[in-house]
Amino acid sequence: MTTNPYHDSATSFETIATERTLLVDPATGATITIGARVEHVTVDAVTGRQHREVTHLVACSADGQQLLFPYKQALFACACCGARPLMHATRCSACGRFVCDACRVLLPTGTICRDCDRKPWWLRVCQWITNL
Repeated sequence: MTTNPYHDSATSFETIATERTLLVDPATGATITIGARVEHVTVDAVTGRQHREVTHLVACSADGQQLLFPYKQALFACACCGARPLMHATRCSACGRFVCDACRVLLPTGTICRDCDRKPWWLRVCQWITNL
């Protein structure tokens, strides 16, 4: 069997380079990938033409914000559920720890965390009766 002389059997050459942006927790050493830069370079073997495609990937924080410049913004971790990174954390008025929006409890006196809001059931019933 002979090959078709009009069919191009040459293949193109492709390289991929990936560059990740990481956050490193200084206490535990755990890393979180918050972004990446992926570069595809394709070179056609016949013509020698080069095609370059660069893709930037940006991850969202636990509270839904885009981490475009994490080195300029303070990032937090929730003390109750451990969600991280957070850009907009609320400080508990009772214990002073940072909490996310899902773990905060809004009271007329201020904002407290879920752990500080846990009370025995009988105390909750008494407070409910006095608030009627």
